[in-house]
Amino acid sequence: MKPKTLISVIMPCYNAGEYVGGAIESILAQSLQDFELIIINDGSTDNSRQEILRYKDSRIKYIPFNENIGNYPARNAGMSIAEGKYVCVMDADDIAYENRLQLQYDYLESNPRTGAIGGQGKIINRNGELTGNLTNPVVPFRQLQVLLLMNNFVAHPTFMIRSSLLRKYQLRYDENYFYASDFDFISRCCTLFPVQNIDHELIQYRHHSQQISSKHYTMQVEYADRIRLSQLKYHNFDLSNEEKRIYLQLMKRMALSTEKLTEGLNLLNKLMEQNLQLKAFNQKFLFGFFDYVLAIAQEKMIAENVS
Repeated sequence: MKPKTLISVIMPCYNAGEYVGGAIESILAQSLQDFELIIINDGSTDNSRQEILRYKDSRIKYIPFNENIGNYPARNAGMSIAEGKYVCVMDADDIAYENRLQLQYDYLESNPRTGAIGGQGKIINRNGELTGNLTNPVVPFRQLQVLLLMNNFVAHPTFMIRSSLLRKYQLRYDENYFYASDFDFISRCCTLFPVQNIDHELIQYRHHSQQISSKHYTMQVEYADRIRLSQLKYHNFDLSNEEKRIYLQLMKRMALSTEKLTEGLNLLNKLMEQNLQLKAFNQKFLFGFFDYVLAIAQEKMIAENVS
């Protein structure tokens, strides 16, 4: 069945009245105009509703929730009604560059084996002033798959995925990872099909105090740790509880004592040996990654004088 539109842009909004107008306008002004914009008002208590309803465009689908159900459940609700060939992530406080949809559409059309893509961007503050770069590695998929053991190196606000793969694998955000489900979602995608970062700036990513990463940082780290271990479990790597603790310290680039660093080296060698049998990751990329992880741990140990 032919999709009704090329791209479904899914934009949850919770108390983003200060920014949502700019986000909506950046989508309506896209050079590629064949899209639907699904806006989920996730129980906002500010002026978000009034700001959203100012825009009269037949491509906007407005879904209001009476109560706040959370960012990822709202995204799942949006994906469940998406009619596009591709599904595009958009945050209500970000700004999409005018050619974002066209660039991502063109790449996926030209690379049929790639299931999903992210990209680059600029970082802006609450006032829209540029403060930095949103940079993600443009590397082969099998290398990116290894990097995801450490952290999410595919910026979720830049993500676009084939709807056919969402249906084929019944992909949804795991709502149990309340503040880090995007990391889990992208990691699971990478176990099923190739995911790439493209070398194009796609958005202005707004950094402010009301974001999940700012308000719930400690819990986000805890969820991310669970996801890091779940990746190993998915591929049937076998670690003791103590090895898991050291592994997480290494993945989070923490300083280790000399003794723990030796244990970490032994652990990574063990994982390399297991990977030879499991063939979960490219052995060359895994070796290079683990070498990098150990180098960071050694530098931290020296800098912080951990004994």
